[in-house]
Amino acid sequence: MDMLEGIVEHIRYSTSVSGDEHGTASSQVAVFDVGHQPVEIALSESIAIKNGDDILVAGKSIRGLFRGLAYYNKTNGVKGKESTWI
Repeated sequence: MDMLEGIVEHIRYSTSVSGDEHGTASSQVAVFDVGHQPVEIALSESIAIKNGDDILVAGKSIRGLFRGLAYYNKTNGVKGKESTWI
């Protein structure tokens, strides 16, 4: 697990929906830059990050994209993580 820390820039949000005949699930997705590093966080809960926030993200870099599994927004004190991640 790697850590990335810095100021959020160029944030974009989307919602991903998946499912089958047994039900559906949705994820909130935020894609942004920290420095020159592109970051993606996809969680089942709301993501409280905006441009200019100072954040700490835990995750892994895969093919140049840092895929965040959890974050701590140092600006507003909000933490977020996928419920299956410990």
